[in-house]
Amino acid sequence: MKKKTVLTFAIVAIVCCAVIFAACDKQEQKEQARNAEFTRIALQTVGVENQTVDYATVTQKDADSFVVEIEINGIKYDVTIGADKTVKSVKINDRQVEKDQIPDAPFENNEYIGKEAARNIALADAGVELGDITKLEIDFDFDDGKYLYEIEFYVGTTKYEYDIEAKSGEIHKKEVNDKTEFEKAPEGVDFKGTDEAIAIAVENALKGLQNTSLTANDATIKKAKLDFEKGSYVYEIEFILDGVEYDYEINAVTGAIIKVETDKKEQVDTNATISQDEAIRIATAQAGVSNPAQIEAKLEVEHGVVVWEVEFKSGGYEYGYEINAKTGQILDYDKEIDD
Repeated sequence: MKKKTVLTFAIVAIVCCAVIFAACDKQEQKEQARNAEFTRIALQTVGVENQTVDYATVTQKDADSFVVEIEINGIKYDVTIGADKTVKSVKINDRQVEKDQIPDAPFENNEYIGKEAARNIALADAGVELGDITKLEIDFDFDDGKYLYEIEFYVGTTKYEYDIEAKSGEIHKKEVNDKTEFEKAPEGVDFKGTDEAIAIAVENALKGLQNTSLTANDATIKKAKLDFEKGSYVYEIEFILDGVEYDYEINAVTGAIIKVETDKKEQVDTNATISQDEAIRIATAQAGVSNPAQIEAKLEVEHGVVVWEVEFKSGGYEYGYEINAKTGQILDYDKEIDD
Protein backbone atom coordinates (compact mmCIF):
# COMPACT_ATOMS: atom_id res chain seq x y z
CA MET A 1 0.00 0.00 0.00
CA LYS A 2 2.83 2.35 0.90
CA LYS A 3 4.56 1.67 -2.40
CA LYS A 4 1.39 2.53 -4.34
CA THR A 5 1.00 5.78 -2.37
CA VAL A 6 4.60 6.79 -2.97
CA LEU A 7 4.27 5.97 -6.67
CA THR A 8 1.07 8.01 -6.90
CA PHE A 9 2.70 11.02 -5.26
CA ALA A 10 5.68 10.72 -7.59
CA ILE A 11 3.45 10.67 -10.65
CA VAL A 12 1.47 13.67 -9.38
CA ALA A 13 4.71 15.56 -8.70
CA ILE A 14 6.03 14.83 -12.18
CA VAL A 15 2.78 15.95 -13.78
CA CYS A 16 2.74 19.18 -11.72
CA CYS A 17 6.32 19.96 -12.66
CA ALA A 18 5.56 19.34 -16.30
CA VAL A 19 2.57 21.68 -16.13
CA ILE A 20 4.64 24.38 -14.38
CA PHE A 21 7.50 24.07 -16.85
CA ALA A 22 5.10 24.22 -19.75
CA ALA A 23 3.46 27.36 -18.33
CA CYS A 24 6.85 28.98 -17.74
CA ASP A 25 8.00 28.07 -21.24
CA LYS A 26 4.82 29.50 -22.68
CA GLN A 27 5.28 32.73 -20.69
CA GLU A 28 8.90 32.99 -21.82
CA GLN A 29 7.88 32.53 -25.45
CA LYS A 30 5.23 35.20 -25.00
CA GLU A 31 7.78 37.66 -23.58
CA GLN A 32 10.27 36.88 -26.35
CA ALA A 33 7.62 37.53 -28.99
CA ARG A 34 6.64 40.79 -27.28
CA ASN A 35 10.27 41.94 -27.04
CA ALA A 36 10.87 41.07 -30.70
CA GLU A 37 7.82 43.10 -31.70
CA PHE A 38 8.84 46.11 -29.57
CA THR A 39 12.39 45.94 -30.98
CA ARG A 40 10.97 45.90 -34.52
CA ILE A 41 8.84 48.97 -33.73
CA ALA A 42 11.85 50.79 -32.23
CA LEU A 43 14.10 50.03 -35.22
CA GLN A 44 11.42 51.18 -37.62
CA THR A 45 10.81 54.36 -35.60
CA VAL A 46 14.44 55.53 -35.81
CA GLY A 47 14.88 54.32 -39.38
CA VAL A 48 17.47 51.59 -38.85
CA GLU A 49 15.39 48.45 -39.46
CA ASN A 50 17.78 47.22 -42.16
CA GLN A 51 20.97 47.70 -40.13
CA THR A 52 22.99 45.20 -38.11
CA VAL A 53 22.22 45.70 -34.42
CA ASP A 54 25.20 45.59 -32.05
CA TYR A 55 23.06 45.47 -28.92
CA ALA A 56 19.34 45.43 -28.09
CA THR A 57 17.37 44.93 -24.91
CA VAL A 58 13.79 45.52 -23.74
CA THR A 59 12.99 46.46 -20.14
CA GLN A 60 9.67 47.26 -18.52
CA LYS A 61 9.57 50.89 -17.38
CA ASP A 62 6.19 50.77 -15.64
CA ALA A 63 2.87 48.97 -15.91
CA ASP A 64 2.06 50.62 -19.25
CA SER A 65 5.39 51.12 -21.04
CA PHE A 66 8.66 49.48 -22.07
CA VAL A 67 12.06 50.92 -23.02
CA VAL A 68 13.91 49.47 -26.00
CA GLU A 69 17.66 50.18 -25.92
CA ILE A 70 19.54 49.69 -29.20
CA GLU A 71 23.13 50.39 -30.23
CA ILE A 72 24.29 50.50 -33.85
CA ASN A 73 27.72 51.71 -35.00
CA GLY A 74 28.28 53.62 -31.76
CA ILE A 75 24.87 55.34 -31.84
CA LYS A 76 22.58 54.58 -28.89
CA TYR A 77 18.80 54.70 -29.24
CA ASP A 78 16.28 54.61 -26.37
CA VAL A 79 12.68 54.20 -27.54
CA THR A 80 9.83 54.15 -25.00
CA ILE A 81 6.83 52.17 -26.24
CA GLY A 82 3.44 51.82 -24.59
CA ALA A 83 1.77 48.47 -23.91
CA ASP A 84 -0.56 49.37 -26.79
CA LYS A 85 2.54 49.52 -29.07
CA THR A 86 2.49 53.30 -29.54
CA VAL A 87 5.81 55.15 -29.40
CA LYS A 88 5.89 57.57 -26.46
CA SER A 89 9.38 59.07 -26.69
CA VAL A 90 12.76 58.75 -28.43
CA LYS A 91 16.30 59.51 -27.29
CA ILE A 92 19.41 59.36 -29.48
CA ASN A 93 22.69 59.31 -27.55
CA ASP A 94 20.72 60.35 -24.45
CA ARG A 95 19.28 63.41 -26.22
CA GLN A 96 15.50 63.74 -26.41
CA VAL A 97 14.17 63.96 -29.98
CA GLU A 98 10.62 64.78 -31.09
CA LYS A 99 9.03 61.81 -32.83
CA ASP A 100 8.30 63.84 -35.96
CA GLN A 101 11.83 65.27 -36.10
CA ILE A 102 13.92 62.10 -36.08
CA PRO A 103 16.62 62.54 -38.78
CA ASP A 104 17.61 59.85 -41.24
CA ALA A 105 20.16 57.49 -39.73
CA PRO A 106 23.68 57.93 -41.16
CA PHE A 107 24.02 54.37 -42.41
CA GLU A 108 24.05 53.53 -46.14
CA ASN A 109 22.35 56.83 -46.87
CA ASN A 110 23.20 58.84 -49.97
CA GLU A 111 22.08 62.06 -48.28
CA TYR A 112 25.08 62.02 -45.93
CA ILE A 113 28.50 63.21 -47.08
CA GLY A 114 30.50 60.23 -45.79
CA LYS A 115 33.52 59.91 -43.49
CA GLU A 116 36.13 60.78 -46.12
CA ALA A 117 34.42 64.03 -47.12
CA ALA A 118 33.94 64.97 -43.45
CA ARG A 119 37.63 64.29 -42.79
CA ASN A 120 38.66 66.49 -45.72
CA ILE A 121 36.49 69.37 -44.49
CA ALA A 122 38.18 69.20 -41.07
CA LEU A 123 41.67 69.04 -42.58
CA ALA A 124 40.95 72.00 -44.87
CA ASP A 125 39.74 74.09 -41.93
CA ALA A 126 42.84 73.19 -39.91
CA GLY A 127 45.03 74.04 -42.92
CA VAL A 128 46.82 70.68 -43.00
CA GLU A 129 47.21 67.73 -45.35
CA LEU A 130 46.41 64.08 -44.65
CA GLY A 131 50.12 63.27 -44.48
CA ASP A 132 50.61 65.87 -41.72
CA ILE A 133 48.32 64.20 -39.18
CA THR A 134 48.45 61.25 -36.78
CA LYS A 135 45.98 59.39 -34.54
CA LEU A 136 43.02 59.98 -36.85
CA GLU A 137 39.69 58.79 -35.43
CA ILE A 138 36.24 59.20 -37.03
CA ASP A 139 33.00 58.23 -35.28
CA PHE A 140 29.30 58.96 -35.48
CA ASP A 141 27.65 61.24 -32.94
CA PHE A 142 24.33 62.98 -32.43
CA ASP A 143 23.84 66.53 -31.16
CA ASP A 144 21.21 69.27 -31.49
CA GLY A 145 18.94 67.03 -33.54
CA LYS A 146 21.63 66.21 -36.12
CA TYR A 147 23.90 63.29 -36.91
CA LEU A 148 27.55 64.28 -36.93
CA TYR A 149 30.91 62.91 -37.94
CA GLU A 150 33.15 63.23 -34.89
CA ILE A 151 36.75 63.65 -36.06
CA GLU A 152 39.91 63.76 -33.95
CA PHE A 153 43.53 63.99 -35.06
CA TYR A 154 46.93 65.35 -34.07
CA VAL A 155 49.36 67.61 -35.88
CA GLY A 156 52.57 67.17 -33.91
CA THR A 157 51.46 67.68 -30.30
CA THR A 158 48.40 69.79 -31.19
CA LYS A 159 45.05 67.98 -30.88
CA TYR A 160 42.16 68.90 -33.16
CA GLU A 161 38.55 67.81 -32.63
CA TYR A 162 35.75 68.51 -35.11
CA ASP A 163 32.04 67.74 -35.34
CA ILE A 164 30.92 67.85 -38.98
CA GLU A 165 27.20 67.78 -39.80
CA ALA A 166 26.58 64.54 -41.66
CA LYS A 167 24.07 65.99 -44.10
CA SER A 168 25.25 69.53 -44.86
CA GLY A 169 28.99 69.15 -44.24
CA GLU A 170 28.96 72.28 -42.05
CA ILE A 171 31.37 72.52 -39.13
CA HIS A 172 29.25 72.10 -36.01
CA LYS A 173 32.09 72.33 -33.49
CA LYS A 174 35.84 72.85 -33.48
CA GLU A 175 38.21 72.32 -30.55
CA VAL A 176 41.98 72.76 -30.43
CA ASN A 177 43.92 71.42 -27.45
CA ASP A 178 40.75 71.12 -25.33
CA LYS A 179 39.59 74.65 -26.11
CA THR A 180 36.33 75.19 -27.98
CA GLU A 181 37.04 77.65 -30.78
CA PHE A 182 33.61 77.35 -32.40
CA GLU A 183 30.29 75.65 -31.82
CA LYS A 184 27.12 76.19 -33.81
CA ALA A 185 24.39 77.19 -31.38
CA PRO A 186 20.85 75.81 -31.64
CA GLU A 187 18.31 78.13 -33.24
CA GLY A 188 17.34 80.96 -30.89
CA VAL A 189 20.33 80.37 -28.57
CA ASP A 190 23.39 82.62 -28.19
CA PHE A 191 26.51 81.32 -26.45
CA LYS A 192 28.69 83.62 -24.37
CA GLY A 193 31.83 82.37 -26.09
CA THR A 194 34.83 80.52 -24.71
CA ASP A 195 36.96 83.62 -24.04
CA GLU A 196 34.18 85.34 -22.06
CA ALA A 197 33.60 82.16 -20.04
CA ILE A 198 37.32 82.01 -19.21
CA ALA A 199 37.24 85.68 -18.15
CA ILE A 200 34.23 85.07 -15.87
CA ALA A 201 35.92 82.10 -14.18
CA VAL A 202 39.35 83.71 -13.72
CA GLU A 203 37.89 86.99 -12.47
CA ASN A 204 35.85 85.07 -9.91
CA ALA A 205 38.96 83.21 -8.74
CA LEU A 206 40.95 86.44 -8.43
CA LYS A 207 38.25 87.94 -6.21
CA GLY A 208 38.82 85.08 -3.79
CA LEU A 209 42.52 85.89 -3.43
CA GLN A 210 43.44 88.50 -0.83
CA ASN A 211 46.32 90.95 -1.08
CA THR A 212 47.42 89.69 -4.48
CA SER A 213 48.99 91.46 -7.41
CA LEU A 214 48.05 88.64 -9.78
CA THR A 215 46.01 89.36 -12.90
CA ALA A 216 44.10 87.28 -15.43
CA ASN A 217 47.29 86.97 -17.47
CA ASP A 218 48.80 84.88 -14.64
CA ALA A 219 46.23 82.10 -15.11
CA THR A 220 47.37 79.03 -17.06
CA ILE A 221 44.36 77.68 -18.96
CA LYS A 222 44.30 73.88 -19.19
CA LYS A 223 40.80 73.31 -20.59
CA ALA A 224 37.95 75.45 -21.93
CA LYS A 225 35.26 73.32 -23.58
CA LEU A 226 31.60 73.71 -24.35
CA ASP A 227 29.50 70.72 -23.27
CA PHE A 228 25.88 69.71 -22.74
CA GLU A 229 25.02 68.48 -19.26
CA LYS A 230 21.70 67.83 -17.54
CA GLY A 231 19.74 69.71 -20.18
CA SER A 232 21.98 72.80 -20.30
CA TYR A 233 24.99 74.00 -22.28
CA VAL A 234 27.97 74.70 -20.02
CA TYR A 235 31.58 75.75 -20.40
CA GLU A 236 34.02 73.55 -18.50
CA ILE A 237 36.96 75.77 -17.55
CA GLU A 238 40.11 74.46 -15.87
CA PHE A 239 43.12 76.63 -15.02
CA ILE A 240 45.96 77.08 -12.53
CA LEU A 241 46.35 80.34 -10.63
CA ASP A 242 48.78 80.99 -7.78
CA GLY A 243 49.53 77.27 -7.46
CA VAL A 244 45.86 76.30 -7.19
CA GLU A 245 43.96 74.34 -9.83
CA TYR A 246 40.44 75.65 -10.44
CA ASP A 247 37.59 73.77 -12.11
CA TYR A 248 34.57 75.89 -13.14
CA GLU A 249 31.28 75.17 -14.85
CA ILE A 250 29.76 78.27 -16.49
CA ASN A 251 26.28 78.43 -18.00
CA ALA A 252 27.00 78.94 -21.70
CA VAL A 253 23.99 81.18 -22.26
CA THR A 254 23.71 83.29 -19.10
CA GLY A 255 27.32 83.24 -17.90
CA ALA A 256 26.21 82.17 -14.43
CA ILE A 257 28.71 80.17 -12.36
CA ILE A 258 27.26 76.71 -11.74
CA LYS A 259 30.10 74.95 -9.95
CA VAL A 260 33.56 75.72 -8.56
CA GLU A 261 36.16 73.22 -7.37
CA THR A 262 39.73 73.89 -6.29
CA ASP A 263 42.75 71.69 -5.74
CA LYS A 264 45.92 73.02 -4.12
CA LYS A 265 49.02 72.08 -6.11
CA GLU A 266 52.67 71.93 -5.14
CA GLN A 267 54.33 75.33 -5.28
CA VAL A 268 56.99 74.67 -7.90
CA ASP A 269 58.82 77.24 -10.02
CA THR A 270 58.09 76.45 -13.68
CA ASN A 271 60.16 79.35 -15.00
CA ALA A 272 63.49 78.90 -16.79
CA THR A 273 62.62 75.44 -18.14
CA ILE A 274 63.92 74.02 -21.40
CA SER A 275 61.53 74.28 -24.34
CA GLN A 276 59.26 71.52 -25.57
CA ASP A 277 61.30 71.25 -28.79
CA GLU A 278 64.51 70.87 -26.78
CA ALA A 279 62.98 68.13 -24.63
CA ILE A 280 61.88 66.24 -27.77
CA ARG A 281 65.38 66.68 -29.28
CA ILE A 282 67.02 65.25 -26.13
CA ALA A 283 64.69 62.23 -26.08
CA THR A 284 64.94 61.38 -29.78
CA ALA A 285 68.72 61.84 -29.75
CA GLN A 286 69.10 59.37 -26.88
CA ALA A 287 66.79 56.92 -28.69
CA GLY A 288 68.72 57.30 -31.95
CA VAL A 289 65.52 58.25 -33.80
CA SER A 290 65.54 60.89 -36.55
CA ASN A 291 61.92 60.83 -37.76
CA PRO A 292 59.61 60.05 -34.81
CA ALA A 293 55.83 59.78 -35.24
CA GLN A 294 52.89 60.60 -32.95
CA ILE A 295 54.96 62.85 -30.69
CA GLU A 296 53.41 63.96 -27.40
CA ALA A 297 55.14 66.19 -24.85
CA LYS A 298 53.70 67.79 -21.73
CA LEU A 299 55.08 69.60 -18.69
CA GLU A 300 54.31 67.88 -15.38
CA VAL A 301 55.39 68.05 -11.72
CA GLU A 302 56.72 64.78 -10.30
CA HIS A 303 57.63 64.75 -6.58
CA GLY A 304 58.41 68.46 -6.63
CA VAL A 305 60.47 68.30 -9.83
CA VAL A 306 59.29 69.87 -13.08
CA VAL A 307 59.66 67.33 -15.88
CA TRP A 308 58.90 67.01 -19.56
CA GLU A 309 57.05 63.78 -20.34
CA VAL A 310 57.84 62.87 -23.96
CA GLU A 311 56.30 60.00 -25.92
CA PHE A 312 56.75 59.01 -29.57
CA LYS A 313 56.81 56.03 -31.93
CA SER A 314 59.39 54.82 -34.43
CA GLY A 315 60.37 51.58 -36.14
CA GLY A 316 57.66 49.49 -34.48
CA TYR A 317 58.48 50.70 -30.96
CA GLU A 318 56.91 53.09 -28.44
CA TYR A 319 59.26 55.35 -26.48
CA GLY A 320 58.57 57.19 -23.22
CA TYR A 321 60.89 59.70 -21.50
CA GLU A 322 60.91 61.83 -18.34
CA ILE A 323 63.33 64.74 -18.66
CA ASN A 324 64.24 67.25 -15.96
CA ALA A 325 62.76 70.46 -17.34
CA LYS A 326 65.40 72.61 -15.61
CA THR A 327 68.58 70.73 -16.50
CA GLY A 328 67.61 68.57 -19.49
CA GLN A 329 68.76 65.41 -17.67
CA ILE A 330 66.96 62.19 -18.63
CA LEU A 331 65.38 60.87 -15.42
CA ASP A 332 63.65 57.80 -16.79
CA TYR A 333 62.83 56.16 -20.11
CA ASP A 334 61.35 52.98 -21.56
CA LYS A 335 61.01 51.31 -24.95
CA GLU A 336 58.21 48.85 -25.79
CA ILE A 337 57.01 47.03 -28.88
CA ASP A 338 54.17 48.98 -30.50
CA ASP A 339 51.30 46.49 -30.61
